[in-house]
Amino acid sequence: MDAFIMDKQPLQLSFFWHMHQPDYRGSDGVMSMPWVFLHAIKDYYEMPWLLTKYTSIKATFNLTATLMEQLELYSDPLKHDYFLFLWEQHPSELDAESRQWLIKLCKSSQFETMVRPLRRYEYLYGKSEYSDGELIDLEVLFLLSWCGNYLRRENGIVKGLLQQGEGFGQDDKYRLLEALCTFIQTIIPYYAQLQEEGRISVSTTPYYHPILPLLIDMENAAIANPHTTLPKRALSLYEDARKHIERSVALYEKNFKKKPTGFWPAEGAVDEKSLALYREYGLKWIATDEAILFHSLGNEERKNLYHTYRFNEVAIGFRDHGLSDLIGFTYRFKSAEDAADHFLHTLENIDYEQNDPSVCVIVDGENAWEFYENNGFDFFTALYERLEKTPWCKTATMDEMAKRTLPRELEALKPGSWIHGTFDTWSGHPQKNRAWEL
Repeated sequence: MDAFIMDKQPLQLSFFWHMHQPDYRGSDGVMSMPWVFLHAIKDYYEMPWLLTKYTSIKATFNLTATLMEQLELYSDPLKHDYFLFLWEQHPSELDAESRQWLIKLCKSSQFETMVRPLRRYEYLYGKSEYSDGELIDLEVLFLLSWCGNYLRRENGIVKGLLQQGEGFGQDDKYRLLEALCTFIQTIIPYYAQLQEEGRISVSTTPYYHPILPLLIDMENAAIANPHTTLPKRALSLYEDARKHIERSVALYEKNFKKKPTGFWPAEGAVDEKSLALYREYGLKWIATDEAILFHSLGNEERKNLYHTYRFNEVAIGFRDHGLSDLIGFTYRFKSAEDAADHFLHTLENIDYEQNDPSVCVIVDGENAWEFYENNGFDFFTALYERLEKTPWCKTATMDEMAKRTLPRELEALKPGSWIHGTFDTWSGHPQKNRAWEL
């Protein structure tokens, strides 16, 4: 037993943060909603920055094509973002409809974690009518409430406006908007820098976030769920699927000066034909959900989850659904210390029961943190500090995970997505099927 313990390798943990936004652009190129901007000032820089505070913590980040393209538009925000176009104007210049829409958006922050900590914002949040001066305060405080910890600590304009707290003017709005849009231009270069340093891996997704297995072969929906109803006369859009991969590879190469090594298929949706396309474009790995592994193996024994697999020469990391959802949905209700302790304890049980396990934790990289206190800073600090001091667990990028040892070979890769292992979210309902038919 002692010799076995001495020879055992550390558990290898791969955090995989999926950064994504829908394409909000209309035919005029203007984004109808500001969520790319808001998550940019709160999450997209902050998530990789958090891990750089620790010497040994690594992770993988997936940046979708539509996210990267829309981030670029903030070099000219008033031309491309409808919300900011209205926000930048003096309230007296707005018509009644625009004013009410702006107010509604400025009251969309999470109340407990983002509104309440700003005293003036909490007061204004409870009002229904605003003077022009009050609306300027509401507008500024809304953006400040979305500013992440990095900006609050490192950006002089954000720090100064937070200290001021109220009584803002149009000049304050102009200075804040310029500072934030300048900051957004540093996000993708920051990812490129950290990838060059070996701290992170960066992957991407087929271009417009398509469900590639359904584009290629609608029969996949019935294979994943035999009880589903298929569209009539569905066509294979194989060449469309290829174009989505080509365009994402090209955009990635533009931003990172090299081709991607891995993809997160949209919604974790996989099948053998789409994986063959990924291989054709030189991808070394993909990731998806544990449900796909269990369907592919024909059993749900959890001991099989904690390995890297390979099919058709492409490595596949399978997501631990339970661990990932603890971070995405549960730990916000715990103290940072209790959440970190629970996560480590759960990993320790896996390590005890498995020989040289690898664990993939895959979570949306922007949606959970506004429900955490302090935008998740306390949780990540507690978690990363514990992981850094834990000799039996080492974090790794997906690139490293794919190269770790000879992966287990899968005899088959069953089609499905990370939503219950099926395609029911996108097909089967009469209206969805009609859309495919059209």
